[in-house]
Amino acid sequence: MTNVSTRQSNFELFRIVCMIGVLLNHTLQALWNLHVSEISMANEFRIFLLNLSQTSANCFILISGYFTIRLSWRGVVKYYLQCFFYAAIIVTVSALINRSFTLHDFSQIIFASSENCNYFIRCYFALMLLSPILNKAIQAMTDNEMRMAVCLLLIVDVYLGYMHQIWEIASVGEELMHMVTMYFVGSRISRITVSYAPWGWFAVVMALLMTVFHMIKMRFFPISIIYSLHNNSPSVLVLSVMLFLWARTWKLQSPIVNWFAGGVFAVYIIHSNPYFSPYYWQMMRSVRDMGTWYISPVLVVGTSAVMFCVFTLFDKLRAGVFHSLESAIADKLSCFFSKISGKMLND
Repeated sequence: MTNVSTRQSNFELFRIVCMIGVLLNHTLQALWNLHVSEISMANEFRIFLLNLSQTSANCFILISGYFTIRLSWRGVVKYYLQCFFYAAIIVTVSALINRSFTLHDFSQIIFASSENCNYFIRCYFALMLLSPILNKAIQAMTDNEMRMAVCLLLIVDVYLGYMHQIWEIASVGEELMHMVTMYFVGSRISRITVSYAPWGWFAVVMALLMTVFHMIKMRFFPISIIYSLHNNSPSVLVLSVMLFLWARTWKLQSPIVNWFAGGVFAVYIIHSNPYFSPYYWQMMRSVRDMGTWYISPVLVVGTSAVMFCVFTLFDKLRAGVFHSLESAIADKLSCFFSKISGKMLND
């Protein structure tokens, strides 16, 4: 989905870590009541992990902006086909188990990339479609203009959207407006050379500081102006950029890492499917109950990594079995859409 002529394994590894972070984040929020007023070592340890993992979606968009998305009809079709495949498989299996298949189930398959319950899949699809316009604007801007554009976008996203909770703009950072902002931030970072700094340690300190903010927030809510578990809260944005800059310094080139990173999107699709997720949470709940307060989160992290590998291997199997069919469909549909768009441009 992004333009990477030579796949940089440091960013590919970062994508893997972020996807495991997504699994961990969703699991923590699904299985524990984290926002409690009683301060305890157990809960704050989970909040620390939650703070780190909350940056995952932001980091995915930073990577896209850093390399820029190169839109093609073939890419759009393959994005949809991957969503369609997993929706069809999971919904069909669910229908066989429950002996029920409704019109809503059918729409979940046909409109797999736009009616998906996960905001990221819907909004990233929209971001892909907008990327030619965004890239044109970015390429035309000088460094000063780019800096000003990022500042204005942050004002709209953070000040108006988050601080004033204007849901039409971006109240929780799960909107297209926020993705566009992060896309521009990632593109801006690609233009600058950041001096070496221990960004990893900075990120750990920031996550610890956010954990303290969480404890304060339980008793003094106004601190939420800088901290909450929303993607566009100032603290989450800062931590996201720190982690991204840290990944930028990693020295790594590995075909194995690149191979596993190819399954990241499939992992996102599978685990977030509403027909599959109840079974996933049930399994993770069993894992949670196996250990003590400090062992359980570690087991959840480890299980998330294992499930990432399982989902990725399944997607590699899908790609191997259906490669010819998927390529043929993608070629025909991309050719069809290219002819239509060509006529529109010529007219």
